[in-house]
Amino acid sequence: MDLSVIIICKDEEKNIARCVESAISGATGFKYEILLVDVSTDKTVEIAKKYPVKIIKQKKDKYLSPSSGRYIGTLNSTGKYVLFIDADVVLIKDFIKRAIEYFKNPIVGGVRGKLYNINPEENINKKHPERDKQRKEGPLGGQASMYSREALEKVGTFNPFVKGEEERELYHRMSTGGYKLIHIDDSMGYHFFKVRDKKEIDEKSGYYVGVGQIIRKYFLRRPFFDVIKAQKRIFIEQLITILLIIILIFLIISKKYLFLISIAILLFILLVSLSIWKGHNKVYLFIRSRLYIFINIIKGIILGIEEEKDYLKKTNIKFIKR
Repeated sequence: MDLSVIIICKDEEKNIARCVESAISGATGFKYEILLVDVSTDKTVEIAKKYPVKIIKQKKDKYLSPSSGRYIGTLNSTGKYVLFIDADVVLIKDFIKRAIEYFKNPIVGGVRGKLYNINPEENINKKHPERDKQRKEGPLGGQASMYSREALEKVGTFNPFVKGEEERELYHRMSTGGYKLIHIDDSMGYHFFKVRDKKEIDEKSGYYVGVGQIIRKYFLRRPFFDVIKAQKRIFIEQLITILLIIILIFLIISKKYLFLISIAILLFILLVSLSIWKGHNKVYLFIRSRLYIFINIIKGIILGIEEEKDYLKKTNIKFIKR
């Protein structure tokens, strides 16, 4: 098998057909397989069954994550090259062919191209912001990236216990194993955004468990500093919030009620002004996401990262279509 395309999916009935069709189109000319690792409750699987794909149903449990889906997909695939894509991505046809050329260099372990952000109401074209700022090397975004199986077998694939920033954790193992992960100046595909609502905010905030996990496992090592740098804005916001809470507690203990009331009034005015400017729903979602992010980072620090070999002992999968 030349190529394995692994699609991870959760409730993507609106996107799954065009995602699979783009994978088939891009893989044409190679000996390939497509695996859908799914955890949907909508009609995603019903639609996917119409296509030549293997479908694996993943159990919904506390161990579930995008990384665990990629881990399951790797174990059940055989291609020399492994392309991971999310179900809300549409591949650009010639990307696979161009990307494989870079693997002729034996130190290249992974390749990623330009991925364009598409909002729900927008048409597909390349006149959109790129998903990640283009750089030469570094972690490959999880939405779409290709790896050599040789590299994945040498350093290990995605750790299924990592709840977020799994690409950064894999990048650390790849680089210490002697491989480079490169970003090429070729168009790779289109990524479709979800509507920014409470459900989406909560799900994205949950990925910050992985930030806490990396902080614990790699404390004061390169991945620790990398994740702090990558999430600098979040950490600054969290630090300011913590300092504000400490100040408020100090004012209460010191019985400096005048200062306390003054700060409360200023915060109220700030919230009202932001609600008028941005809209009360956006302000609510922002505050909710920052609260959940803080909780999930702490949760990740407590949780840590288990050994990937123990994952299959703790969960189960079911083949819907082989």
